[in-house]
Amino acid sequence: MAWVRWHGARGADGVANLEAARRVGRDAARGVALLAPLPWAAQAAGAAIDVAGPLVAERPALAAALLADLRSGLDPVAASSWRGYGLAAFAARAAVLEDEARQAARATGGRQ
Repeated sequence: MAWVRWHGARGADGVANLEAARRVGRDAARGVALLAPLPWAAQAAGAAIDVAGPLVAERPALAAALLADLRSGLDPVAASSWRGYGLAAFAARAAVLEDEARQAARATGGRQ
């Protein structure tokens, strides 16, 4: 989770390439999986979404990769009635942002 927070503090400039974007998504997904149903799971998801938000417009391919990796861990946990408590809104926001990022990436030809 510290990696996600570090990138969150740096904003969109902190995610310089595809590997960094994927690492943020994977680390946040791991944090969600390990910490749910504790509140820190929502913090991990929220931090990754905060990093991805500005990337959707600036570097949509990076945002799509980050959000896909986040959702791989977030969606199964959010679907659980017990472990997913409080994560449904984060899962829905991540899905919307990922869709926007994929559309923007197609429109710009996959520009990172």
